[in-house]
Amino acid sequence: MKQLFGIGILTAVLAVQAQPGTAQGGPQVEMAVDALSLADALLLARQNNPVYRQFENDQPRAEWAVREAYGQFVPSARANAALAYEGVGSQTFGSLVSEGSTDYRRSSYSVTLNYALSAETFARLDGSKAGRDATYARTNAAAFNMETAVTRQYLASLRAQDAVRVAERQLERARTNHEITSARVEAGVALPTDRKQTEVDLGRAEIAVLRAENNLRAEKLRLSEQLGVQVGAEFALTSQFEIFDPAAPGVTRDTLVSRALEEHPNLRALRADEDARGADVWTARSQYFPSLNVFAQWAGFTRQAMNEQFVVDQYQASAANRYQSCSLFNDISDGLSQPLEGFPQDCSRYIVDDEDIQQFLSTNNVWPWNFTNQPFFIQAQISIPVFQGFTRQRQVEQARVQADNAFESTRAEELRLQTAVTTAYDSLMTSYDVVEIEQANLTVAQEQRELAQERYSLGAAPYLELLQAEESLATAERDYLNAVYDFHNNLSSLENSVGARLMRDVQGEADPNRSR
Repeated sequence: MKQLFGIGILTAVLAVQAQPGTAQGGPQVEMAVDALSLADALLLARQNNPVYRQFENDQPRAEWAVREAYGQFVPSARANAALAYEGVGSQTFGSLVSEGSTDYRRSSYSVTLNYALSAETFARLDGSKAGRDATYARTNAAAFNMETAVTRQYLASLRAQDAVRVAERQLERARTNHEITSARVEAGVALPTDRKQTEVDLGRAEIAVLRAENNLRAEKLRLSEQLGVQVGAEFALTSQFEIFDPAAPGVTRDTLVSRALEEHPNLRALRADEDARGADVWTARSQYFPSLNVFAQWAGFTRQAMNEQFVVDQYQASAANRYQSCSLFNDISDGLSQPLEGFPQDCSRYIVDDEDIQQFLSTNNVWPWNFTNQPFFIQAQISIPVFQGFTRQRQVEQARVQADNAFESTRAEELRLQTAVTTAYDSLMTSYDVVEIEQANLTVAQEQRELAQERYSLGAAPYLELLQAEESLATAERDYLNAVYDFHNNLSSLENSVGARLMRDVQGEADPNRSR
């Protein structure tokens, strides 16, 4: 049955989490539960408690910070591509005006690699790892604190549930007393005022039950708030806890203090944060070291004139100029007593025909993919920081102060835990003795009430004696209930101070025959 209930809990949680978010930005988690153990409550809280889930949400970000730090050791790459169009018209460059007789299509590409390496690159990797460890440590501490809060609220709800049972027993005894008194009044052996008094006592007992039930509903709603899921108030609390002698073999005040200083999740979180702040100091100091930057680029471009006649005219004009220049230098060389070196030349090679024009036009047809590649470019640069207006000094000092503050916070938590463990251990030992005394008092009060009821039924004692016995029993029941839950609360405080679950069985349902 317990396994089926656990499977039902998990199925309901998964079904609720699969629902789409509301307009307010998240799902309104609701579920119906008939019975709830502490183990089930802790499971629900781990999956739905909003405060704890915020800490869990920080973990992926911390993981990506580490990946990003590793990525700094890999060159960064960028690829660019562009297409452009230049229309016909004039362009003005200061006092110069360039007349354009054709429009152009342009395209270009570039691939760049950039690699930077410095001491800060290594420092940021260490810092990101320390930050990730601190994030996980804070998440573990949040889980422990959440479990402590749920356990305490579960105990508060269980206490309210037992208070209802105590009030119902008192109501049942009040009804029995009313019936006995009514019978005695009818028989003429008791005063009518006795029956009036029992009616008053009965009304007070009914009020006590109403108040206890109202308090139980409130405590269960507070428990639902801790779980992060609305389970209503109509469910039974099934876990039960033993009263045991806390002076177990090997469990001493000193061993618990040592365990707290070694294992407490909150202390571990502070120590992890202290390591992270120490890594920040190393990151700040790394700015004093040189850095290396390597840059490489591959690039190319195209430029195609859209007016082919303009291109032909330009080509023919250029060929005609080269032909005239060739002819001029041939004539000059012929007129000299010693010809110019390399002259005369064959100027007919500068005469263009249709085949030359078509070949030249093919060289213009380059847009958009027939790139003219630029020369490969690579540059290595070493930077040595000299003076930056005391910025580095301020950052180092700021990081050092934060590291010192983290160290002092850790030391303060260690001192607090030593005091908390010692105080909680002493309170637990005292509460165990109080439970034994209150249990003895309750036994005596029960015997006294039974004797007073029997004496009153036989007419051997006045109603006042029965009334006093009832009040004494009610006080003993309340005191015993308070003592029992003071013991459990002190145990929870000790566990919270030590940072570990010590002696309580929280695995599902407890043995119903065990004392609470």
